[in-house]
Amino acid sequence: MYIIKKMIGLMFCGLLLSSMTPGENLAFNEARQVGTVTINQKKWISYTSKEGNFVVDFPTRPINLTQQNSQIVFSDGKDITYFVFTTPLTSEKEDFEAILQKALESSAEAELINKKKGTFQGQDALGFLFKRNQLFVEGLYLESNNTLYQVFAVYEQTPDNQEKFRRFIASFQLLNP
Repeated sequence: MYIIKKMIGLMFCGLLLSSMTPGENLAFNEARQVGTVTINQKKWISYTSKEGNFVVDFPTRPINLTQQNSQIVFSDGKDITYFVFTTPLTSEKEDFEAILQKALESSAEAELINKKKGTFQGQDALGFLFKRNQLFVEGLYLESNNTLYQVFAVYEQTPDNQEKFRRFIASFQLLNP
């Protein structure tokens, strides 16, 4: 299952890296206030990316890959894999919905469950959740300082994984928004 999740994540990554209205606050903002340092008594690792201008917590030591000014950081859990991608923007404003649509079109049998425009840490953002086979892909797109951030997880649906995802997304912070 790990290999399948990684393949989906990396396929998703390839599409997102190649694709390059303010609204209500996304629910992820509220999650920040209730995030804890441990889940199931396990400590998470705080990861700081100076080149990516962010800090985020992962349950295991993350892997960092850099390709043509883009950064991919991911961490594999038991049945959930976490991703943060940073990509320099090529235009003034990215169309998050167009990026999401390309991701859905490239993933056979992907079913959009939810998307929501809003803000995350004061930045325009689009939260999304879609399903492909038995796996869920949930996360958000946001931009800051001419960088597109793609923060998401691929997981099997369990209450524990949804809690882990909320913990992950709540830990994500831009260093200099």
